[in-house]
Amino acid sequence: MTWIKLKDFNWEYDNNPPNPNNAETPLWTKQVNGIRTSTFDGTEIYTKCRVFGEGMETMGELNKTYLDFRGHTATISPTASSGYWVDLSWNSLTWTG
Repeated sequence: MTWIKLKDFNWEYDNNPPNPNNAETPLWTKQVNGIRTSTFDGTEIYTKCRVFGEGMETMGELNKTYLDFRGHTATISPTASSGYWVDLSWNSLTWTG
């Protein structure tokens, strides 16, 4: 397991997440080096992410394809709740942890 910092973002992803050995194992088998690629449309997802330097093991997933497209204009910020939100200027994605 190595945490890799995302370019232009204060986030990092695990490039070798362990098999969760639960209901998420089928998704885990579709990832390579911490990035899962959709067989439907080719979208890439960082499968295990956290705020850079944060002690938490994981804070969920981030859409790599979209962040690559938006580049430095996307902002990923903690909310007052237990989740995180992504402000993508013209589109927002909200989820809770």
